Amino acid sequence: MRPIVLALALWCGCGPTAQETAQRTLTASARAVAVVDVNTAQGYAAAAAVAIDSVATMAEYHDRMEAWNAIEQGLRIARAALYASQAGLDAWIAGESDGEFLAAVPCLTVSLAALVGLLMEVGIDVPEPLMKAIQMTEAIAGSQCNV
Repeated sequence: MRPIVLALALWCGCGPTAQETAQRTLTASARAVAVVDVNTAQGYAAAAAVAIDSVATMAEYHDRMEAWNAIEQGLRIARAALYASQAGLDAWIAGESDGEFLAAVPCLTVSLAALVGLLMEVGIDVPEPLMKAIQMTEAIAGSQCNV
């Protein structure tokens, strides 16, 4: 029975709409950001504990934590790009053009790609969901962020 259902879906063009694909992409991106957040939380806390015990000044502490703080900032930027992309998609679903969405998604791609380098800098493996999210967002609108 399943081959018949699949054939019927292909024949009638019942595949996902562009808006459904966009939502799946944003959902995958949000999950990827959450994975990075969880994967870095313990490392951040451990690095902070070591740094605070081994420095004499706050300036030294900030120097030691620079790479970890960059990850935290990168996560904030990725979340902001996700919110902007979702707002653009919501407007598109509500009947407006896809312009806001297509303008925001490249910035999401750039922010997710930046996380890859930041994770590598502190020796954290890049999670597969992050790489997949980058591929998905790039497939929609590229990676030329004009903000």
